[in-house]
Amino acid sequence: MAIVIAEEKRGLNWMFVAALILFIAIFAGAFYYLFFKAPQLIEVVAPIELKGASELSQLQFNPTALVESPEFKNLRQYISPIVVGELGRTNPFLPF
Repeated sequence: MAIVIAEEKRGLNWMFVAALILFIAIFAGAFYYLFFKAPQLIEVVAPIELKGASELSQLQFNPTALVESPEFKNLRQYISPIVVGELGRTNPFLPF
């Protein structure tokens, strides 16, 4: 009488296959949304306060006309200029 010892066939691990398919699906979806999907544009209505800012940005400014104006030339400085004194000791690590 012969004894036949055969290895038991290992079945397919369905949990691993399902996890692999789920991983591939998530990776493919992320790849699509990052590289191929066009973003939706959001329409923003500007508040009324910005209307004044747009008008202000269209103003023209000529600095030479400002400096040459008689009002600017009539301005006087009432404060004397700041005099910079000695800024400290030459070697701050010497003892007093």
